Amino acid sequence: MKILLGTFLTLLILVLMTGSSLSNDTTRVVTADFDTTRVRDVKPVKKSVSETLADIPGELLKLPIYTFEFVTKQVVMNPPLTSVLPLFQKRGERTVAVPMIGYSTRAGLKLGFAINILNSRSTGVRLRFKSYYSTNEYQLYRLRFGLPQFFSTNIGLNISAQYKKETRQSLYGIGMTSARSSEVNLTREDIVLEARLPVEVTKSLRFSLYSRGQTTNVFDGTDPDIEGSLVVIADDTRLNLMPGQLDALRHIDFGLELEFDSRDHEGRPTSGSHLLGNFEHLSGVGRSEGRDFDAFNIDLSHYIHLWRKRTLAIRANYKRIDATGATSENPQATPYYLLNRLGGLEALRGYTSGRFVDNDAVHVSVEYRYPIYTNVAAFVSLDEGRVYRAVTREPVFDNWRNSIGFGLRIFNSQKALAVVQIARSDESTRIYFDIGATW
Repeated sequence: MKILLGTFLTLLILVLMTGSSLSNDTTRVVTADFDTTRVRDVKPVKKSVSETLADIPGELLKLPIYTFEFVTKQVVMNPPLTSVLPLFQKRGERTVAVPMIGYSTRAGLKLGFAINILNSRSTGVRLRFKSYYSTNEYQLYRLRFGLPQFFSTNIGLNISAQYKKETRQSLYGIGMTSARSSEVNLTREDIVLEARLPVEVTKSLRFSLYSRGQTTNVFDGTDPDIEGSLVVIADDTRLNLMPGQLDALRHIDFGLELEFDSRDHEGRPTSGSHLLGNFEHLSGVGRSEGRDFDAFNIDLSHYIHLWRKRTLAIRANYKRIDATGATSENPQATPYYLLNRLGGLEALRGYTSGRFVDNDAVHVSVEYRYPIYTNVAAFVSLDEGRVYRAVTREPVFDNWRNSIGFGLRIFNSQKALAVVQIARSDESTRIYFDIGATW
């Protein structure tokens, strides 16, 4: 246990030292983070029949690359190393080292590793470290330390530190009127320290109190095919940006998260509900003093058993962020990276990640799931969603976007292992591969 704490504190100090040196550049502006995948538009080239036939072998060889351009999640490889290392651990302790490799259009080729150290005799004490770097200079360094029963059998303690830098983050503008052709890119850098107290009230009811300190910086984007100059982006009227939405921000957050789970199975639910909600206050500090925000989120999933293991899964999500510290002396708007967004695997599949952003976001998903093998289920899906400047002041049901899709869920007796799906919107067709399942 002392070794775990010593290792954690050493790595935490290194992260803090790195974070402070990176955040001292006051001449630059700051921004946020999402993992975005984009299919580039290519002008069709007319070919003769003979040219088309001659190109078939080459196109087949490139097919895996085309496929991976749609994938947004990292692919995890488990070599023999993960089985050998536990043999050298003390009794009751287990270490797993996992090399990681992944690819996405935004990040390029990502290489890294993850280390998990679990002490089963100390009721699940866990130390996790993940790191990777990409050919497009995407970086992630994350350290997590968990004590499930730190204060009592029902109250634990989780501490985490993270540095993340995404050099090609897309922005299409604010609101539902944003156009895909207006896409620009920025570099976003985040340094986050968080402490969380998870409390298990019952097997179905849990809540967490948390505090987080975060610094976000925004710089020019590096995608050579898309505009990435902050000066040009700030002056682009098509993006509907307000003064302050490209600013750096330092803030401390205090929040409460509530979870209620009555599902009959975590990975393959056929009945019950899952509710996840949170409220947090973001308070600007230092040069960001006076820039305060309240954020609210409620995410409800409900499962209805139809017949012979057929299930109707319904999910509804509402998010809102509201500036509370803006005055006549400080009229700056909410930074774009704090705004709620739709698009991507988590919400409104079939659109690029972060395609629509604004203060409020509403999203509804419906899936019809049916088994095709013992541990495989197929599904068809429908997504609807919209963002608002203020949902109470705009027509609620106007200008919604939608997508349809289908896919496969793979699971075992305990949880979902992977989800593969295709979704089609009025803008693009996208393929998603996800380890585990979000709902």
